Amino acid sequence: MALKAAYWHLGRVKLYWGALIVFLFALSEEISQAFVASRTFDLVDLTADVFGIAAASYLISLLVKQYKKSQS
Repeated sequence: MALKAAYWHLGRVKLYWGALIVFLFALSEEISQAFVASRTFDLVDLTADVFGIAAASYLISLLVKQYKKSQS
């Protein structure tokens, strides 16, 4: 929301800048765990992050639509 739902299109899909930032953070955090003895890289955890980011992006798109609808 801080980025005001800024996005760009990849084909027919809206990609939100905020979602990209969160994904890059989650990816870097997962990769960094591979270098810590007490932690492990987990592809399942990264997949869960992606699903969470996708769900949040969908909810944001619904909120933006509702907001635009109420403004007109």
